[in-house]
Formats: sequence, structure tokens, C-alpha cells
Amino acid sequence: MKEIKYLSHLSRNFYLYFILLFTYRLLNLISPNPSLIVLGLFAFVVSYSPIYFLNDYTDIKEEKELSRANLYLLINNEVGFWLLTVFLILSGFLFTYYFFPSSFFILIVLYLLNFTYSFPPLRLRNKSSLREILIFVIYFFKWVLISSYWKLSFNYFPLPILFMASSLAALNVAMYKRHMKINKLSEYFFGFIFLIFWVITVYSYRRVFLLFFPLLPVAIFLWFKYRRSQIPIGHYQTLYFVYTVIIFLLFSRQ
Repeated sequence: MKEIKYLSHLSRNFYLYFILLFTYRLLNLISPNPSLIVLGLFAFVVSYSPIYFLNDYTDIKEEKELSRANLYLLINNEVGFWLLTVFLILSGFLFTYYFFPSSFFILIVLYLLNFTYSFPPLRLRNKSSLREILIFVIYFFKWVLISSYWKLSFNYFPLPILFMASSLAALNVAMYKRHMKINKLSEYFFGFIFLIFWVITVYSYRRVFLLFFPLLPVAIFLWFKYRRSQIPIGHYQTLYFVYTVIIFLLFSRQ
């Protein structure tokens, strides 16, 4: 089904949210507060989802020609599309402002970064290297936004982990786009950054060693296996999420 792309975005954010939650819980950086976790997840999903609506709006012509999934084309009603998009934007910002005032400005920054990524005149998603740099920044602020929902002070952020995860996201984008254009500069640069922070993370944070240990061998595997074809990134994300759930359940009781 073409509509699967939007579900893929939602599942990816779901994975991001809970993998970071598992990390912070294993590191004892946050206390188990079910209501805060549920509110944070709702705020993150509702406030970030409209970005995918806006991105698809900018891609109407391209995705129509290529018969790709597109929310605007799927809804097939301009008024309905914009009513839903505006409703989600307002709901996300109001909910965030009411329950998480300190997260409000981080959310604004994320919207601005995504506008830079998708909207003319910059539209950096079409510019190699700049695209990966912006993905790195976007994912870093995603982690910061989620952390702010849990009332975690910036002083307690495990920055090596956030840099590792953000550089891996940028590396994944560079490798995922190989079927369109190979960008060795981004692959080598963010691969090197990821390697450095992966080493720092597994050495410095022993409690989450097993949580992040597989990332390097899997990244190397993807690097060599998918040199000439598109990576089925969703499958690997799902497998890794299942793995993190198992590791969290095994070690959270210790």
C-alpha cells in the first residue's frame, strides 16, 4: 500500500521515543512516571505529525509523477487536507504549551528546521551534504524535544548518545539515497562521527552497552550490503526496536 509511508514515519517516531526512554531509564536519568510518558508521547506524535503533511504538500508534483505515497493526494481534498493540517498544528502547539511550556520553543525550532529542509527557496533535502547536515541537526533537536517532555534538565543530557544517534540518522539518509546519487563525503564524514561517539558511548555508559553495541556492526553491514540498492530501512528499525525492548526488560530489573 502506498499509504504505508506515513505509517512508517509514525512508527519511526514511536521507536525514537521509546528507545530514548529505555536509555534514560537504564541510566536512571528519569523516574518511571506513566502519566508523563503517555502525555509526552501524545504531545510528540500530535505536534510532529503535521510536518509530514507539510512535507508531502511540497512534494505533490514529484510524487504524483512517480506514483509515490502522498498525504495530499491520498486525502484528495484541498480544504480537508488544510483543515486537518492546521488542526494538528494548533492541537500540537497548544497541548505542548499547556503541559510542557519549556518544550514549546524547541518545537518551534524543529518546525523551522523542517521548513528549511523541505520548502523553497532553500529546500535543502535536494542538496547533498547540506541535507545530511540538516538531518543531523533535526534529529538532535528531536532528542532534545523528547527529553524536555520528561522534564530532564539539559545538564543531565547524555550528549555523546545524542550525537551518536543523530550522526547515525544522517549516515542512514546518505546511504538510503545511494540509489539516486552516491554522496561519499557525507557517508565518510558522518560515518566517522558516528564511530567516534559510538566508542565514547559504549565505553562511558556501561548500563546501556548492550543497547547500543549492535549499531556499529549493523551500520557496517548496511554500508557494504546495499551499495547498489535501496536499504529497506523500516525492517531494520523494527528489528532493532524489538531488540531494545528485550534488552530493557532484561536489565531494567537489575
